[in-house]
Amino acid sequence: MKRFLSIIFALLAVLIIVSCNQDPKASDDPAPAPAPAPSATDEDVLAGNAYYRLTATREAKRFALQYLDEEDSTYDPDEGDVLTLKYRTNHSVDRIYLRDSSQNTVFSDGSYHTIAEADDEYVTGPDEDGWYTFTFTFPEMLDTKFGFRLELCNYGVGKFQPGDYLDIKDLEFKGQKLTIEAANEDNEYQSNQGVYNAGYTETGNKDHTLPTLSIIKL
Repeated sequence: MKRFLSIIFALLAVLIIVSCNQDPKASDDPAPAPAPAPSATDEDVLAGNAYYRLTATREAKRFALQYLDEEDSTYDPDEGDVLTLKYRTNHSVDRIYLRDSSQNTVFSDGSYHTIAEADDEYVTGPDEDGWYTFTFTFPEMLDTKFGFRLELCNYGVGKFQPGDYLDIKDLEFKGQKLTIEAANEDNEYQSNQGVYNAGYTETGNKDHTLPTLSIIKL
């Protein structure tokens, strides 16, 4: 009996050795790294498959976008032109400024528009995913336009804090979908076709959030 058991154990040992020799690296090779997720682009936003996220880097009251072009009328608002976008935030937006490049505000109810809790003239929503829709039809404008500036602000429940965000998609002017460029040092920490920051120095106007810009797939 002992001899029989010895033979069995010997055979098992041989099988184990053969198995290890057939796959000597099975326990040493690390698992393959997962493929990186493809980054979203402006083209994804234009196709409706992604959105922009502006994230505040300091305490301030507003996120702002500016579109200027002094060489042609691409961003010049004329009477009847429509500006629309969808936005959502983890904070709150209770006031909107819309100006031409000469700082003339265009709302009929004053220098800015306070968003009503219900039946607002320009803002509808939120939808089931938290998106609000802003739609504005420009009145007759002045001759010195050169574009527009849109500012989404909070003056009611406290300023935006670092890390607070504003998401934007379906940004459209004159029936043309627009992209958003990040602010950059070469243009005084702002873009003429995207993020606008006023007073980016510590001694300047501190109303603006100096946001970073990223693109997120839906």
